[in-house]
Amino acid sequence: MISVRDEVYATLAKLKTPSESFSDLFIRLVKPKKNTSIMDLAGAWEDFPEIEEAFNEIRKRRSRKSGVTF
Repeated sequence: MISVRDEVYATLAKLKTPSESFSDLFIRLVKPKKNTSIMDLAGAWEDFPEIEEAFNEIRKRRSRKSGVTF
């Protein structure tokens, strides 16, 4: 038996498919993937709302340095 905080459980429950047990989910998450495509990463940042703020800060700093805007 393992214990996790409520927010961890909620995150894992969102990742789990209806037909999948939590054990199956853990195996899927830790199993090394072969021939991973860059397209497998599409949308990977969706669950991190703070990432947009970080990207905006990067854009702002880059435009100050080079005068280039994005």
